[in-house]
Amino acid sequence: MEPFAVSHVALPGLGFSFWAFCGILACMKIYLPQKSETREAPPGELLATVLHDVLETPCGGNGICGGCLVQLQYEGGEIEDVLACQTTIEHDCTVWCQDWETPESGGLQSADALASIEAGVLQKPHGQIQHGSWLAVDIGTTTLAAALATEKVPDWQFTSVRVNPQVRFGHDVISRLQYAQEHGTDEMQAVLLETLREMVLELCECAHIQPTEITRCTFAGNTTMEAILLGRDTNSLTCVPFTPPEGMKQPSTLEFPATAEFWSQMGLPEKTQLRIFPVFSGFVGGDITAGVVTCGLAKPQTHTTLMLDIGTNGEMVLSHHGRLMTCATAAGPAFEGACISCGSRAKAGAVSRVSSSDGKLQIQTIGDGPARSVCGSALIDLTAELLRLGKLLPDGQLTDGDRVVLAEGLAVTQADFRQIQLAVGAIRTGIRVLLEENGLKPTDLDALLVAGGFGSSLNVPNAQTIGLIPQDVPEERVRFVGNASLAGAIACCGDDALSNQQWANAFAVLERSTDVNLAEMPQFADLFIESMFFPEPKDGG
Repeated sequence: MEPFAVSHVALPGLGFSFWAFCGILACMKIYLPQKSETREAPPGELLATVLHDVLETPCGGNGICGGCLVQLQYEGGEIEDVLACQTTIEHDCTVWCQDWETPESGGLQSADALASIEAGVLQKPHGQIQHGSWLAVDIGTTTLAAALATEKVPDWQFTSVRVNPQVRFGHDVISRLQYAQEHGTDEMQAVLLETLREMVLELCECAHIQPTEITRCTFAGNTTMEAILLGRDTNSLTCVPFTPPEGMKQPSTLEFPATAEFWSQMGLPEKTQLRIFPVFSGFVGGDITAGVVTCGLAKPQTHTTLMLDIGTNGEMVLSHHGRLMTCATAAGPAFEGACISCGSRAKAGAVSRVSSSDGKLQIQTIGDGPARSVCGSALIDLTAELLRLGKLLPDGQLTDGDRVVLAEGLAVTQADFRQIQLAVGAIRTGIRVLLEENGLKPTDLDALLVAGGFGSSLNVPNAQTIGLIPQDVPEERVRFVGNASLAGAIACCGDDALSNQQWANAFAVLERSTDVNLAEMPQFADLFIESMFFPEPKDGG
């Protein structure tokens, strides 16, 4: 499909449209019937800009991912499929989007939100809160998760989950770094702080407190997300040696200062104590540091543990003989539904499970409604089942056609399986390097911890079938630890002795860690190509 585009005439040297310059025409009305609202915009405005809060542009508005596909109809005209990031508005129109028909799960106190946080790993404060309230936040590339504890309700039961509004600048870290190179981080920081402010207001309303009562705030996120939160220059993350911005990696306990404007945008008082987790490297961030605290890896251990965070970036930590070794792999957003023709995050209508019976595929959707998209857990299940059935070869080639139909109007294509190959290959390469650098085999792992909301829905045998998790690791050694990043932020948020010790551990752990830059390894390209081949299915599946 060729994206529909209305001509956008720019005045030389001025950088804005002719229509916006004239300013004499009335604003156009954009009716969104599924949301029962009408929006206004000047002629020539980009549709994606008008819909920025309800529509994602995973590729950063480059028109290549199809994630912002909508249906548009001008008065008296035909309904057209268009990409919002490539379409400007010239008349009043009506816009529909398939995803709007069933609103995405999430929000304050919803069951799906709590499931994505893995509420079971949330820790109670080590001591009674003497005064004020505490806020802990995980800034994920795709999802924001926050928890609140108060004097009267100190067990972190108030939780909120939202989509990171920065997704409109690009679905992954690389896209956002590219945007920052061209436009700076101010806009991305502003939309993030505004959404965090809304979450704070929701949490406070539910807890019956005022935002001014929050006295402590702890953030954990990958290096890029934390840098944008702080409004730091991210250019050092875009070139060799890919170092974190100044001050984000220091082997000492410190509190990050924040400006009055920062607190104003967050809706919190300036006196709020701010803690932001230190980072291991440019691509192994504070979310992993927080996870290390959560999983008890901050102190030297006698056993060998691999912690794996499967997301847009495949970040991992190996704890062995008292030392930590980390690496990050550019897994891409395939497991979060981006770059997949029919993909989405886990939401109502998404296929979440795939199994087979007598050679026929069977699917299960979130909410048990009609299948409208496919999320990451289902992509892993599908790939594993096809490998077992011989309908997908280890080299990633489908044996019967160029697509696999899961439901009417819903198919996973050959190109989609190539994206899955890339994601699996990246993570397998990282695991292989960490093990080989320490002279280990998969069977030497005493525990493999899978962090993140994605892990909670992972079928271990299927993940092993496609090689995402090493096949030789006994299934009973694989454990899911939920949102370890948020749990770490909670563990270090208090003002009691144990919380402060955990916070000190988060910095001390950097002194006994080594980060491996996979891209600088001479053998990386060969290892990656090898790892892209799915394992040969074992006898009996």
